[in-house]
Amino acid sequence: MENNLVTFSGSMSINKQLQKEGKPGVNVSPSFINENNPETIFISGFLSRPLDEFYALCRQYGIEADAVKQKRIYAVPPSWDFGNPRWILGLMYIADKLYPGDSGIDLKREADEFYLQFYRMPFGESKSNRSFHRPTSGIWPLHVTRCTHA
Repeated sequence: MENNLVTFSGSMSINKQLQKEGKPGVNVSPSFINENNPETIFISGFLSRPLDEFYALCRQYGIEADAVKQKRIYAVPPSWDFGNPRWILGLMYIADKLYPGDSGIDLKREADEFYLQFYRMPFGESKSNRSFHRPTSGIWPLHVTRCTHA
């Protein structure tokens, strides 16, 4: 779904060039990223590391794409990037980041209206915690939190 959102917003996802079978996907090599040199990188706001850690991993693994150099890596808010009704907010988020100033989208207002209509509450940005997807509390062994590919 995430790759389709990038395509729907008028751009091209290099992930669609990956040869993969099954889920949850594949590791992407630093050379693949460097060769394709994306201008923008979107990561999931749910299962990815915080942006500062992601940038550090890019440096550690020699990823020198324009998206890294120009600080154009964005974390799509949790659950806005896959198959539930909030995907429309993910599409607006991606379009706004790909075409800053051109989209005419007031994302905060759109999110508030969406959440009020469907959840009867205003939108509030998620705050990550130390759950299973953010093993940074210091209690995890180092080999568990180490990543082999960015």
